[in-house]
Amino acid sequence: EHTLTVNVVDQNGIEIEDATVEVEGDEKATNSAGKARFDLVNGDYDVEASKSGYSSDSEDVTIDGSAESVTLTLDEDEPETHTLTVKAEDESEDSLNNVKVDVGGETERTDRLGIASFDLEDGSYTVEASRLGYEDESRSVEIDGSDESITVEMVREEEEKHTLTVNVKDQDSFRGLEDALVEVEGEEKQTNSRGIARYSLEDDRYRVDASKDGYESDFEYVTIDGSAESVTLYLDQEISEDPA
Repeated sequence: EHTLTVNVVDQNGIEIEDATVEVEGDEKATNSAGKARFDLVNGDYDVEASKSGYSSDSEDVTIDGSAESVTLTLDEDEPETHTLTVKAEDESEDSLNNVKVDVGGETERTDRLGIASFDLEDGSYTVEASRLGYEDESRSVEIDGSDESITVEMVREEEEKHTLTVNVKDQDSFRGLEDALVEVEGEEKQTNSRGIARYSLEDDRYRVDASKDGYESDFEYVTIDGSAESVTLYLDQEISEDPA
């Protein structure tokens, strides 16, 4: 008898442990070095190797008076994948494009229909969605033998607001005018005893109007840009015409 050494490796040349090697009905498992040995008499043999998750391989070997060795290569099976479809919507259930979606280390952005797709193996995944101006959203999903789809609702971030202080004064005396009417973006307020009205506003450019009975109205534009602002409007008293 002579020794036949069977080496079993993967497509990258790495040894495969616990692969099953069969020679003429005799089965052995490869060791940590990917080897299995058989003592054989002279003759022709069909040598086959297999392992779950890999393609099998076989080769004919002839033992003729001396030891022999053969290497069989098992290609790792391509894992089965399923499609995860992620749809991003806003609070009105309208589709959101350009949402960054991260799943299992892969990143896609939603298209104009709010859709991003991923090909995934079975397992548990965390879906993370983000877009400028919206709060980040996170969802868990399980892929288990079939395609899955989920919808993530993106909620707009509340913009930081800053205080706009509106001072309304008499043009001649420079005293604050109480009960003057101030209007900003359709919101009307009356000034206090010091001629002041305050608004809490997001960053933007606003028109500020002020009026009071017996005075000519006035307006100013003011920009809120990351901090509190103040504006002063001076109202001229109306001139009464003497009756003819």
